[in-house]
Amino acid sequence: MTFNPEIHHRHSIRLRNYDYSRPGYYFVTLCAYHRECIFGDIEKNEIVLNELGTLVKKNWYDLPVHFPGIELDKMVIMPNHLHGIIKISDHCRGGVIPPLGVFPPIKIVPMRSAVIAPKDGGKTLGQMIAWFKYESTKEINRVITGNPEMKIWQRNFYERIVRNDEELSRIRNYIATNLETWKEDENYTFVGAGLSRPWEMR
Repeated sequence: MTFNPEIHHRHSIRLRNYDYSRPGYYFVTLCAYHRECIFGDIEKNEIVLNELGTLVKKNWYDLPVHFPGIELDKMVIMPNHLHGIIKISDHCRGGVIPPLGVFPPIKIVPMRSAVIAPKDGGKTLGQMIAWFKYESTKEINRVITGNPEMKIWQRNFYERIVRNDEELSRIRNYIATNLETWKEDENYTFVGAGLSRPWEMR
């Protein structure tokens, strides 16, 4: 499946005043720092993760442990980015998850920071991604790079609120076929480029 701007926006479309702890499906993309290919290589349309990619995968699947009430849907780690779908369920906020495409009135949440939680204690998407990036960076730098200041991720992330079942199906298919269309991906970089980091020189 090739790039589809309808489901894979390259701009942050974070909605002002939108409550990102609201139950629903969220499609996120996180890019490696400077989009370097540091997580692995693609061979025969399969990702072969290196040590960094393996730790990224481990920390991604740790998310529900630290944020009860979320479920992880489709995910793929590419050489220089990660696509994933996170479902925030009723357990995060109390209540019943609405059907896709049905949105209750937006709750106004101060947007001083991308990781501010609502006052009722719900955990926002931004907090989840911030935790994931922090923990994966800390572990990679402790286990592999030896440099606690080494940057692994781009500062921001891309997200999209999934509006309905049809869109969810398209996004799942996009993630499932992303490895097959790597050279057509907007994030494509020749694997081997930009790998002059200290731990690669050992």
